[in-house]
Amino acid sequence: MAIVLQNASEFTVDLANQLLKDELSETVSSVSVKPLGEGVGLMSSIGRAKLQMSGGSQKSVIVKVIAQTENVEISKNLNFYANEINYYRHLASLNPIASPRCLFADIDAQTQDFLLILEDLGDDAAGDQLQDCSDELLELAFRQAGQMHGTFWGKTENYPWLKYQNNPELTKFKQQVIYQPGIEPTLNNFGDCFSGNLPDVVTEIGEQFAVLFDRAMSGPQTIVHGDFRVDNMLL
Repeated sequence: MAIVLQNASEFTVDLANQLLKDELSETVSSVSVKPLGEGVGLMSSIGRAKLQMSGGSQKSVIVKVIAQTENVEISKNLNFYANEINYYRHLASLNPIASPRCLFADIDAQTQDFLLILEDLGDDAAGDQLQDCSDELLELAFRQAGQMHGTFWGKTENYPWLKYQNNPELTKFKQQVIYQPGIEPTLNNFGDCFSGNLPDVVTEIGEQFAVLFDRAMSGPQTIVHGDFRVDNMLL
């Protein structure tokens, strides 16, 4: 049976000692969990767990579980949670882009409830996509993305658990649930950004979404980040 939680606050002393015993040199005597990232649209529920050790020292880890939000079903349909767990299980050690060290990862295959315990990178701050980004950071991000793409180029069949971008079921979901419902509110709220025949083009893309997506994905495949933006980068 998978070891999963509904909320990061459910991470207890017993769980800490059970799941982190190989990482800790002494037992945990108490745990306090502080929520992180509330109100910023994260697709998971995240907390920083402060661990009081029996010898008097303190440590901390990041606890990540499924989001308790209205859009959680979208994340499930896009296979976000299973992909993330399996990334840490199978790909993190191969990826040239650094990521926090995984201390524990488990998921319920039926419900997609999961538990991910990660190294705490402390005060490293995430970027903000609503703010400007330096040319230096952009160049670094593009270089690292290229390194990742090159590492896994033509090797996606080695990872059958990945739900590929051109999966017909997933493409239909993106078309009907994500792209097309967003056309009208986007044009209504940001009409100044769509001059000439662009509104018609955007609408036509929605109607031909599956055909265009299949055509774009017909060449060699690689593994991509999936949500590559400064909000998801520690600076």
